[in-house]
Amino acid sequence: MASDPSSDRLDQLERANAQLHAQLQELREIIDRTRVGGFRSIRDSRRCPACGSGALLHVRRAQEVGYGGLKDLAIAHESSVWKGAVPRGPMESFVCRGCGLVEFHVTDFSDVPVDGTDIVAIEPEPDVPSGGPFR
Repeated sequence: MASDPSSDRLDQLERANAQLHAQLQELREIIDRTRVGGFRSIRDSRRCPACGSGALLHVRRAQEVGYGGLKDLAIAHESSVWKGAVPRGPMESFVCRGCGLVEFHVTDFSDVPVDGTDIVAIEPEPDVPSGGPFR
């Protein structure tokens, strides 16, 4: 007994539709990760923006070996006779276990010495006026 051609065609269309829905969902996820102005860090999204993996490490106090033992990673250090190198702007990191991407974040800006030479503050540019002759 021969199968119904219209039924076979309907089955093919339903499979193709299911594949398109899966691709659409994948594209939505990619757009969410890469949207201009909508980039989400590993810290915020709990996903790697490079490979999409959710297998991560969170290093709450990023450290390195220095004279006298482990030292906190920071964006600046102040030298103290009594305490040695005192970190200013300590850092934490997030690491993707899938591709190895590492992301650093400063955990406290309160005592970072913005001196204009080694550490320079960059302020956002003003918004472009919505009206005007050059539109």
